[in-house]
Amino acid sequence: MMPTSGRFSHPDGNLPPPERRRRLDESHGDIFQELMSRRAHDMISGAQDVVAGAGMIREETQRRNRALRGENDTLRACVDMLLCSSGGSSGVSPFQASPMQLLSAARGVRDRNHQRELALSAAAATAESALRAERTRREGAGLEARFSSQAASSSREARGRRQNQQQVVGRGYLGETFSMALRALKMEKADFMDAVEDRKRAERALAEERADRRQAETAARTALQEERIRREQAESLAKCVICSSRRRSRALLPCGHLLMCDRCPVVSTCPICH
Repeated sequence: MMPTSGRFSHPDGNLPPPERRRRLDESHGDIFQELMSRRAHDMISGAQDVVAGAGMIREETQRRNRALRGENDTLRACVDMLLCSSGGSSGVSPFQASPMQLLSAARGVRDRNHQRELALSAAAATAESALRAERTRREGAGLEARFSSQAASSSREARGRRQNQQQVVGRGYLGETFSMALRALKMEKADFMDAVEDRKRAERALAEERADRRQAETAARTALQEERIRREQAESLAKCVICSSRRRSRALLPCGHLLMCDRCPVVSTCPICH
C-alpha cells in the first residue's frame, strides 16, 4: 500500500534518476524479451493445438498488460507524491530531481509502455490471426481430404456397379446365345432324325420293291419254265413214238392210243398199255 504523506520510499530510491530510468528500461526490456520469447514459444506450441495456443497468448498478454498498467499506476502515484512533496520545508526532492523532470521521465516511461502494449497487442492479434488461418487451413485440408476420399469411394462404387451390370448383361447375353445355340442343335437333331427315318423308309420301300421284283422274276421264270416244259411235253406227246419227228396220226387198236404217224409201220403192242 502506497504512503499518502511524508517522504516516499522506493527500493531504488537512493539511486540517481538516470540510473533509475536505466534500470526501469532494462526491466521493461527484459519483460518485453521474455514476453516475445514466450509468445514465440506459444506460437510454435500452438501449431499443435491451435485453440490452446491462442488462449495462452491472450492470457499472457493480458497478464503483462496488467503488470505494465500497475507499474504505470505506481509511477503516476510517485509523480503525484513528488509534486505534493515539492513544497516541503527542505525544498529538496528525495530523488534529487525536480518534479518536472520526474514527471517528464514518468510520461516517457508511460509512453514507452503504451507503445509496448500496442506492439504486444498487435503481435498477439497477428499470432491469433495466423493461428486462425492455420486452423482454417487444416480444417479446409481435412474437408478436402474427406471430400477426396468420398469422391474416390463413390467412384469405386460406381465402377463396381458398372462392372456388375456389365457382368449381368454379359451373362444374360451368353445365356441367350447358349439357348439359341441349344435350340438350333435341337432343330438340327430333329431334322437329322427325320432324314434318318426318311432314309430308312426309302430303304424299306426299295427292299420291298426289290423283293417284289425278285418274286415277280422268279414267278415269271417259273411260269416260263413250266410253259416250256408243258410245250415240250405237249410236243413230245404230239410226235410219233417210233420216229419222234412227225406228228401222231394213227391210233393203235384195240386200246385207241394215238401214238404213231402215218408213215411208220404199225406195232402190235401199245407202249402205253405195255
